[in-house]
Amino acid sequence: MATIFAAARRACALALAGSLACATGAHADPLGLYLGGGVGQANTKVDELGFSEHHLGWKALVGLRPIDVVGAELEYVDLGHPSNAGTLGPADAHVRAAALFGHVYLPLPVPHLDVYVKAGLSRLQSTVSGPCSSGPPCSLFRFDRNDTEFAYGAGVQFHFSSFALRGEYERFRSPIGDPSFASASLIWSF
Repeated sequence: MATIFAAARRACALALAGSLACATGAHADPLGLYLGGGVGQANTKVDELGFSEHHLGWKALVGLRPIDVVGAELEYVDLGHPSNAGTLGPADAHVRAAALFGHVYLPLPVPHLDVYVKAGLSRLQSTVSGPCSSGPPCSLFRFDRNDTEFAYGAGVQFHFSSFALRGEYERFRSPIGDPSFASASLIWSF
């Protein structure tokens, strides 16, 4: 019986030590660094072609949150490679973006829940091919564009331990059409 109590005390001591290590580890990073990745539905637009297609997209991100209400994030977004057989002929687009966002978190009295808005700049790389807009004879065209434009978004995230689940909507301004991305991401804070 004494050995059971001794084993229980050791287990409790180990659990308490582990809890303290996690608690001090959470405060060891004053910058609030985090990594994450996500997938979602992208909407790619090319106004000139009347092209607006949904496709699976993905993103990778790194960020920091030095205080509860302010943060910054750098992300890479691939909005997929949609194509369609429109009225003018087949069209194809591939849009990628590197973006830097500033985040403002709403001060909510709800633990483990964050609601935020974000704004920043994105560097869009667009590759589009499709039919020319003049009449026959007509061949396909292709162009590659790089644009630095305004980007914005909003989201909500739920924290558990050092992880968070995030739902987010982002919109990227572009001269050829404003792509958007609705995603779900997993975030790891270290």
